[in-house]
Amino acid sequence: MKKFTVLLLLIAIAISVNAQESSSKVSGNEPQWKSYFSFGSAILTRQGFRDFGDTFWREEFKNLYPENELYVKNVSSSSNIPLLELKYKYFINNNIAAGLRVSYVSYKHDGDLNFDNGTDFKASWNVNYFTGMADFNVYYLNREVIKLYAGLSAGVSQYSLKYTDVSDPQYNSLLDKTDNRLYFAYEVVAFGISFGKQIGGFVEMGYGYAGMVNFGIYAGF
Repeated sequence: MKKFTVLLLLIAIAISVNAQESSSKVSGNEPQWKSYFSFGSAILTRQGFRDFGDTFWREEFKNLYPENELYVKNVSSSSNIPLLELKYKYFINNNIAAGLRVSYVSYKHDGDLNFDNGTDFKASWNVNYFTGMADFNVYYLNREVIKLYAGLSAGVSQYSLKYTDVSDPQYNSLLDKTDNRLYFAYEVVAFGISFGKQIGGFVEMGYGYAGMVNFGIYAGF
């Protein structure tokens, strides 16, 4: 993952340099619209940053199965799909931009379940987050190639839980269960840096539903 991150940044920088040479011959104006694609790290959810341990799932399954006493233990978590995000920004002027950001991330969980003090059985389930937020950014350093900014986003996130496997056939009915909910979502970008003009790269560090660290490439038009 680290090698892939470095490679992506190097490609973005190389593209950015070439774009500066060509764009300087055409126009000195900044594009008003920019589209962004990025990868991100762990997101903040209503459980906290990847806080998917035994305690959380005991409470979660109480809401899913109020008619049963369900025990959960030995839960492990991993990423199915890392945070992927698309953003569109409209530059109102050189210092203010507003737009929309849409992201998706998927986590896989495995654990031992037990209904009503019965026999333990193993289960796997996926949790997906689809998030859409309005985005607002303030650029406090705006140079031709390097820009520094901060931002705030707010919107909604859809939480979806789906069982994918159970070890005991008598609980196969769990595979038909899906839990979908909507939650308020936000993101605070404490520090963002972009390099490039029409085409370039960027890195953001923040707190919220869009990840602690995002990096990627953008194109303006």
